[in-house]
Amino acid sequence: MPEKGSDKCLAITYTDFKYLVATIYWNLDLVSIVDDDELEHAVVHEITHLLLSAHQENPTEQNLEYVTTCISRCFCGLRNNTQ
Repeated sequence: MPEKGSDKCLAITYTDFKYLVATIYWNLDLVSIVDDDELEHAVVHEITHLLLSAHQENPTEQNLEYVTTCISRCFCGLRNNTQ
C-alpha cells in the first residue's frame, strides 16, 4: 500500500487520465476481514474514482472523495433495488 494510504484504508486508486492508466492498491489485511457488502462497496467506490479521474486534476481531494462516495452509493443502491 502506498504511503498515502493508511492502515485503516481498504483501497486507494491512482489514475493518470491523460494516459488512460490506473492502479488500485488493496490492503489485503483489511480485505480478508471485511464482509462481502463492504468489499463490494469498496470495489464500486474505487471504480467510481476511475470514472471521475478526468476531473481529478483541479478539485480538492476532500470534494472529490465526497462526490465519489455519493455516486458509488447510488450505484450500489441501484443494484440493491433491482435484485
